[in-house]
Amino acid sequence: MVIWHGSKSAAHTREFMLHSAQLVIENHPNEMKFHEEAELSVTEIEEGSESEKFWIWCSENDEPYYSLLKSEFSYDFTPRLFLIDSMSGNLCAKEILCPYFTKTHSCPFPLLQSDLKMLLNLVTFFLLDNNHEVFVWQGWLPSDDPESENNATGSAKLRWEISRRLVMETTLQYCQGKNLEEWDIKNDGLDEENSKVMFVQEVLSQLSREHYSLEELQNKTRPAGVDLLRLESYLTDEEFQEVLGMKKDEFYNMPSWKQSEFKNLMVCSELYFQLLCQHVPLT
Repeated sequence: MVIWHGSKSAAHTREFMLHSAQLVIENHPNEMKFHEEAELSVTEIEEGSESEKFWIWCSENDEPYYSLLKSEFSYDFTPRLFLIDSMSGNLCAKEILCPYFTKTHSCPFPLLQSDLKMLLNLVTFFLLDNNHEVFVWQGWLPSDDPESENNATGSAKLRWEISRRLVMETTLQYCQGKNLEEWDIKNDGLDEENSKVMFVQEVLSQLSREHYSLEELQNKTRPAGVDLLRLESYLTDEEFQEVLGMKKDEFYNMPSWKQSEFKNLMVCSELYFQLLCQHVPLT
C-alpha cells in the first residue's frame, strides 16, 4: 500500500492516514478484495520525491493538479464559509460549520458543494474565508419577466443591487480586519459573460457610483445599482437643471407627491419620455 502525502498535509492528517492503513493491513476488509494470503506493507511517499515507478503506476490518472509544493504559505487552517442574506430586511451572516468541525485540528475540506444545495437560491451570497484570500460568491437574478411587477418597476433588481453593495462593503471590512490586501468576488452565471472573478473593490466602486450622464441613464442596459424610480438623482447638477428646469435642492425640497406630479408633467423631456416608453412608472 502506498500513502502519498501532499506537501501541505497536516501532521494529524498524516497520522490518521497511517492509522487507517494499519487497520486495513490488520483486518483485510472484504471490500478491498485482497488475496487471503496477501502480505501487506505500507510505503510513504512525499510530494516532490515520487519515483518514476510511481508515475508509471499513476499514468492512467495523470491529469495536472494544483500543487502547493512551491507555496510559502501555511495551510494548517480550516476555511470558513458564511451564508449572507437580507431577506429579513437586515443583512445577516451565518457561519456554515461541517458536522466534524473541531477547534483542535484543522480541516482543509470542511464542506462540499453538494452540502450547500439546500441553502442555495438565486440571490444567495456566500463569503468564503480561505485564510490567505477571501471570496464572495453571488447568485443571480432570474431573467426579466414582462408580467412581473417587481421586474417592471425594477424593485427586485434594486434590492439585489443594494444587497450586493452591502455584502461588498461587509467583505472589505472583514478583509481589513484580517489585514488582507486582495479579495475577489465570484459571479455564478449560466454563461461565460456572467461567470467570472472580479476584485471586490471594482464591483463596489460600480455599485457606489453617484453620478451618471444622461446618455448612460438612457441606455437600455441600466448601470448597476441605480434606482429606476429616481434616475434623475444621478444626473450632475448641470444636467439636472437642463433636463428638469430647476436645481436639485429645489426639486427635492418639494413634497414627494409634488415631485411625482412634476415628473408626470415632464414626460416630454428626453429622459422621462424614454422611461415612459419602457413602462417604468414615474411615481
